[in-house]
Amino acid sequence: MVRECSYNERPLTARAVIFSNGTYANLMGVKARLRPDDWFVCADGALSQLAAMQLRPHLLVGDFDSVDLSLLAEAKEQGVELLTFQREKDFTDTELAWQEVIRRKWGWRDVLVVGAWGGRLDHSLANLLLFAPFAKQGYRISLTDGVTDAYLVTDELVLERCQNKLVSIIALSPSAQGVTAQGFHWPLEAATLRWGEALGISNIPVDDVARVRVKEGILLVIVTPED
Repeated sequence: MVRECSYNERPLTARAVIFSNGTYANLMGVKARLRPDDWFVCADGALSQLAAMQLRPHLLVGDFDSVDLSLLAEAKEQGVELLTFQREKDFTDTELAWQEVIRRKWGWRDVLVVGAWGGRLDHSLANLLLFAPFAKQGYRISLTDGVTDAYLVTDELVLERCQNKLVSIIALSPSAQGVTAQGFHWPLEAATLRWGEALGISNIPVDDVARVRVKEGILLVIVTPED
């Protein structure tokens, strides 16, 4: 029997979901990760992915150089809020979406980013690094493509029923100190992870509940299906 993997959330709070124009590996998987009260902000061409899932964004941002014009017209008719930017700009469309989440100050501390990787390597790296400083400011940030999930961790991450997954623990800051991984085939205790080291790659959960903790620094914890 396939067991559903999840992370142990705090009591549910309002959450913003940013739809980036990267890879959507499984649309049903994306929809399964959404909540009824999520606030959707869509970055440019990702509008086609929302349309395929029969979802409507609350806000659509970008220069609209990669969006389907018929879908753009439909969004306007539906009353979706649009923010249009010049093509020559200093920010990616995903960054513009994130700036709106911050600027509106509606209390979102939980943020899910969908489709942040895939396609162009430069955009994938920029999207992953974009959110790292904000994890240190108390934002609870996770990312998904509908199959693989990633979490920015500055304190503790609790994973449940993930024995059919691989979990990689990567330092997103130059070093991450006091890293503990419990409930894994290769446990860690007060370890230090550094950029470029493979110590935390492809660990295997063996318990129903697995925990990853860090005392100082930022971790990127990636949960992906076994090969």
